[in-house]
Amino acid sequence: MDSATAPETEVKPPAAPTPAGQPVSVAQNPLAETARATAPVSAPVSAPISAPVSTENSNASTTVLVTGGTGFIASHLILQLLGGGYSVRATLRSLAKEAGVRESLSAAFTSTGADAASHLDRLTVVAADLDKDDCWADAVRGCTYVHHVASPFPATDPKTEDEVIGPAREGALRVLRAAQEATTTVQRVVLTSSFAAISYGHPPSPGRVFTEKDWSVDGPGLPAYHKSKLLAERAAWEYVQSLPEPEQGSGRDKNIELVVINPVGTFGPVLPGTAPSPSVSLVRGLLDDTASRFMIPQLYFNMVDVRDVADLHMRAMTVASSVVGSRMKGQKGQQPRFLAVADGRPTSLEAIAMAIRKERPQLAKARGVPTLTAPNWMVRAAAIFDSKARSLVPLLGAAAVRVASNEKAKQELGWRPRPIHETILATVDSLIEAEEAQTK
Repeated sequence: MDSATAPETEVKPPAAPTPAGQPVSVAQNPLAETARATAPVSAPVSAPISAPVSTENSNASTTVLVTGGTGFIASHLILQLLGGGYSVRATLRSLAKEAGVRESLSAAFTSTGADAASHLDRLTVVAADLDKDDCWADAVRGCTYVHHVASPFPATDPKTEDEVIGPAREGALRVLRAAQEATTTVQRVVLTSSFAAISYGHPPSPGRVFTEKDWSVDGPGLPAYHKSKLLAERAAWEYVQSLPEPEQGSGRDKNIELVVINPVGTFGPVLPGTAPSPSVSLVRGLLDDTASRFMIPQLYFNMVDVRDVADLHMRAMTVASSVVGSRMKGQKGQQPRFLAVADGRPTSLEAIAMAIRKERPQLAKARGVPTLTAPNWMVRAAAIFDSKARSLVPLLGAAAVRVASNEKAKQELGWRPRPIHETILATVDSLIEAEEAQTK
């Protein structure tokens, strides 16, 4: 699902692919190279729907559950599922948020010229809490597929890591148990994990490329969120791989299948009325009109477009059981997990600022997008007192670069991610559009 319903301005990728594992610098960064080599693009590239909107409801009889319906990834996934003709059931912690979810999706469909009402007729919303058992049986009832996207992300440092780890791990198990106990209906669960479960806790190793066979090391210094994603995914695999074969007459002829998506930093267009991801907040920080007082931290990270993450979830949901089922009880490293990462090397926050100044020069000037970088010691010193600065420390400096491979998703699922330059422009344009909408 590589094309959008509404036309998007084409942004050319770098002229030549960059081999994975090479040293990273701002001068060599693929985003910075593209910003220098490509003529300025004035039209927005933030169209939210990356798949053709279905005009037929051939999938309407298939109900798909999506947990955490207000989330950045989940909202785009719901959008693509509805656009593909599926019936969708979304979970929210509070039904008071339902109107906002529907308004956001309606605006996204309308922006493409689609009939929002006909798509939203196939959306239902239920209340469910990852900390409670009593709601999940009803949530999964009648569903064929389950996307477990919801997971706690602390806005500030938790008092204890268990405040994050418990809901993530136990919430995943609650969803899996409910899906398994749904007898004849649920066939597969797609779990949204993270690159945080793959690449952290390892000693620096220049040239190393992380794949789905790798796991983060649970040790001192692993941030609570990263640990929560690691332990939640481990628990999920342990659960499904320990399931006994269904007994005859139990109503289920085979156990649920599990497929895991491990996204890196997720950027891209923010749907109207939804909260941006922590990654998108980095870009928003560059556009803050007070940012000129500050310097840019030397942060390095992998990137993927949220529309492509949703697309990968869709592919993981519908891929034949022959691709994933035979590996459910396979050896460690053989599980059907898929890294969601764009092509090329990791990028930097400085390179993103360069791209904004190149492609959106008037905006960059008006917002005072910073031009100077902050030394790493300054960020580490601030981290002693500031929780936001503390969250940036694992991404500081070239030593923090973790190269990731997307070959498995490409080869097994036919996935084709967007170039990161397009993703950055879509992120910027959507943030500006959201600001303008709030002022009307």
